[in-house]
Amino acid sequence: MMLSRLGVAVGLMVLPCVWALADDPVSEKQRAVLLEQMRTIAKGTQVEFTSGKDQPELRDKPLIRYDDQPRGFVDATMWTWTSNGRPVALQKIEATISIDTGKPKWGFCFTSLAEPTIRAEWKHGLKYQSREAGTTFQPMPRSPAVADKAASRKRQLRDIARDFSARILLNPRNNSTQELRLLTTPLYEYDDDAKLPAGAVFGFACNGTNPDLVIVVEAREANEKMLWHFAPARMTTGGLNVKYGDETVWKAEFSEPGVANYPTWTSFSMPRSTVDSE
Repeated sequence: MMLSRLGVAVGLMVLPCVWALADDPVSEKQRAVLLEQMRTIAKGTQVEFTSGKDQPELRDKPLIRYDDQPRGFVDATMWTWTSNGRPVALQKIEATISIDTGKPKWGFCFTSLAEPTIRAEWKHGLKYQSREAGTTFQPMPRSPAVADKAASRKRQLRDIARDFSARILLNPRNNSTQELRLLTTPLYEYDDDAKLPAGAVFGFACNGTNPDLVIVVEAREANEKMLWHFAPARMTTGGLNVKYGDETVWKAEFSEPGVANYPTWTSFSMPRSTVDSE
C-alpha cells in the first residue's frame, strides 16, 4: 500500500470520545450540506482493479447514513462500488470532531471486497492499493441448499445473517468489548444472471447503525452445487470476533488507530470546513 502527502491520522477511532455537538444536533439544512459534501467526496474517489478491462462503478446513493455520538461522528455515509452488480469496495465518509483539537475533520475507512487486488485514489493525492483479496469466501457451516425461488432465497439470506454474532474489542488495555448488533435491513442486495437473489451485505454495529463489521453472504458453486458462502470484512480498527452459532468462524486483531498499512483496507482523516452554525 502507498499512502502519500496527507499522512495518516486517527480515522475510525474505536475508543469512546466526547461529541462536541451532543447537545446541539445537526440541523436538516446542515445535514443536506454534509450529504452533498460526502457525495462529492465519494464521486471524487477513483477506484479500479489493478488489472483487467472491467472496472468498478460507484453506486449513486449511499448504502446507509448514520451518526455515532460516542465516537464524535456528526454525520456519516457508507458508499459502495460494484462490478457486474456485485459489491467490490466499501467506503465510509464521516464528518467528525477531532478529540485532540476539537476541530472538524473527515474520517475515512475504505475496504476492499474484491477478490482481485484493487486501488483507490483520493483528490487530495492519497493513494491506496490492496495486497490481497478483500474477501475470502467460506462455505456456510450446515448450509441449506440454495432455493430456486426468489422469496425463499431472500428468507434464507436473512436467516443465515441472524445466526451470526460478533463482539468488538474496543480497548485492548482493559479488554473492553461490546456485542455487535445485526442491522435489520441488508446494506446491499444483488442478483445473479437469472435475476434471482444471489447475495447480500449485512452490517453489524455497536453504536446506532454505524457498521463496524460487514458480512457478505453469497450463493456460489462448490462441488457442482450451489451453496451459501460468507465473507466478513472489517470497517473499524477494533478487534473483531465473529461466530456462526457457537462456532468462531473469523477474527480480526485490534489495530492501533493511525496505522493504516493493511492488506485489504485503510483508514485516515483530513481537515474539513464547518457547516454554517455547526
